[in-house]
Amino acid sequence: MVAVVPSEMDDARLVERFRAGDRQAFGELARRWQRSLHGLLWRIVGNDEDARDLVQAAFLRAWTGAE
Repeated sequence: MVAVVPSEMDDARLVERFRAGDRQAFGELARRWQRSLHGLLWRIVGNDEDARDLVQAAFLRAWTGAE
């Protein structure tokens, strides 16, 4: 069996791994989505600091909701 590097996994598989206790999988998801989420939120709120706070809140909520 060949080991799969987290960056080669799709998001759904990473979520499954995180729910199974693999905290590195969540880190990979956050790394993948942080920039896109920040850009979206910046366009909505028009402020970089607020967008960063909202990104952090979103990832925190995802972390606590997925466990």
